Amino acid sequence: MIPLSRGIVQVLENISIGHLYDETIEVKEDQPATPTKLTIGFLLGVAFSTHIGGIATLSGSDTGYKLKELYDEIIPGAKGGPITYGTYLAIAGPLSFILFLITMFYLQVICLGLFRRNSPTNLIYDNEASKDAIKVALDELPSMDLYQAMSIFFWILCYVLTFFLKPTLMPGIADGISGVVVKHSVVAMLICLFLFYMPNAADFLPYFICRKPKSYRTIPSLLRWGSAQAATPWNYFFIHGSSMAMATGMKSTQWQACVNVFSNLNAQLQVILWVLTVGGISVIGKSHLVADFFIPWSMFLNSSALPHPGQLMYAVAFACRMTFFLPVSSVSNCFACGWVNIRAKHVMMASALPVLAGLMLSVIFTVAFVPLLHRDFGDIMTSAA
Repeated sequence: MIPLSRGIVQVLENISIGHLYDETIEVKEDQPATPTKLTIGFLLGVAFSTHIGGIATLSGSDTGYKLKELYDEIIPGAKGGPITYGTYLAIAGPLSFILFLITMFYLQVICLGLFRRNSPTNLIYDNEASKDAIKVALDELPSMDLYQAMSIFFWILCYVLTFFLKPTLMPGIADGISGVVVKHSVVAMLICLFLFYMPNAADFLPYFICRKPKSYRTIPSLLRWGSAQAATPWNYFFIHGSSMAMATGMKSTQWQACVNVFSNLNAQLQVILWVLTVGGISVIGKSHLVADFFIPWSMFLNSSALPHPGQLMYAVAFACRMTFFLPVSSVSNCFACGWVNIRAKHVMMASALPVLAGLMLSVIFTVAFVPLLHRDFGDIMTSAA
C-alpha cells in the first residue's frame, strides 16, 4: 500500500493538484528534497494504518501470534481457550477501530489543514478544481485489460492463502498438510518470488495455446532485482534490524526483572506502568521480540494481586504494537520515510497523538474488557501454576 500511496501523490502531481516534494524549500547539495505535507500525510497514513489494523486480530500482527503461541506453550491444555480468535477480536477490534479514527482525524488536521482555512495546504489546493481534475483523469483511464485482471486475481489469491494458512479461528491450510511444517512466511516468500518471476505483460499467453505471439521479445518481470535493491532504504533497515540484537540481549540478561518493582503497586497503576515500559522499549522496532520475554514474565508475576491475571498479557501485547513513533519503529515506517525522506521530527509530530491515544486505549480496554470476556482465566492460571 505504501508504493500505491506514493503513486497516488505522483499522479496528483502529474495533473497539477499536488506535489511530491516541497518546491518552496531550497534543496542543498548532497541533501534530499523535503516532502510536502500532502506526501507526508498519505505515506504516514498508510504506514500507521498497517500497524493499527494489525492490532485487531490474532493473525494480524506478530505480537498477536506471539500472545497466543506463548499462552498455548506455557499453560498446559490451553489450546482452544480462553484466548481465542473471537475473544481477542472482541477486545482488540473496537480498540483498533477507535485508534484508526483518531489517527485519520489527526493526520488530516496536521497534514491537510482540516478546520484551518488559512493553512498552507488549503491555500495551495482548491477543492473544487482538484475534484474536477481528478474526475477528468479518471475518465481518461483505459479499461482494464486481461493481464491486469489476472494480476488482481493472483494477488487476491495470495491474500486468501495468507489468511487461511493458519487463521487461528479455524483449521488452516498448514494444519491439513500432515508431516510438513508450514510457517506463515511461506506465502510471503512465494509472493516475493513471483514478483521477480512474473512478467509485466501477457504477451506470453499465445505459447500456452500453441499460437504465434504478436512479437518475439523479452518480457521483463514485475520487479527487477536492481530496482528492488535500489528502492530498499537500507540505512533505515540497518537501524531497525539492530533492535533484534537489543531485544535478544535484554532477554539473556533478564532485564525484564526490573518490572518487579511494580508488583506492590495498585493493580490499575501496574497495568499503566507496564504499558508505558513495554511501549517505550518497543519504539525502535521488533515488538514481537519484546513481547516474547515480557508476556511470559507477566503471566505469573504477582498475578494474584491483580483483579484478573490476563490483564498484563493483553496489556503487553497491545503496548508492543502501539509504538510507531520513529522512522525505524516498523517496517512500514522504514519504507515510507526512506522513499521520500520523511524526517524523524515529522514522524514524531504525526504519531504523537495516535501513540499516546493507543497506549491509553490499551490500558482502558485491558482493564475494562479482559475480566469481562475471560471469566475462567484465573482458574486455568491457578491450575497451571
